Amino acid sequence: MSSSGSKSLPPLNSPAAELPIIENAAAAVKVDQYLNVYKNILEHSPPAQRADDLQQYLHSIFRPTNLTILQLRALVYQFTDTLPNVSPPQTRIDAGISFLDKLGEHTASFREAEFSVQNVVATAYEEEGSFKEAAELLKRVSLEGLNRSITADDKAKHWVRIA
Repeated sequence: MSSSGSKSLPPLNSPAAELPIIENAAAAVKVDQYLNVYKNILEHSPPAQRADDLQQYLHSIFRPTNLTILQLRALVYQFTDTLPNVSPPQTRIDAGISFLDKLGEHTASFREAEFSVQNVVATAYEEEGSFKEAAELLKRVSLEGLNRSITADDKAKHWVRIA
């Protein structure tokens, strides 16, 4: 993940190069175009470029005036459904952290997605042997306010995972 926070344009041969065009497209076609770019990033971005492309994608879809909440919902759920299968683990970490950072004001609308991505990122940290980072992230996970039922066993497993 680039620590500078700058949002430079992706390389021209990158699927993410289409993002500026989509941002200016008609609202009716944006979701389908974004879904196509996302699929192309997952399938065609070289592993060394994939995290940057995913971060560019997330930056674009979370632009404040770019999408309605309903349009954003479709893209967020596509991202959260596929993130566990993205490789390598460091790409899941970089893209997941970027997602959590960008979620910002939308957190209440996407509580389940936030929970899912937090767990995917924590698992990726564990796969990388970064157990302290995984535990730090899991400490911030709120089990309250989710649409799903959280049992006492689920809570215990969560806290044991942190320990």
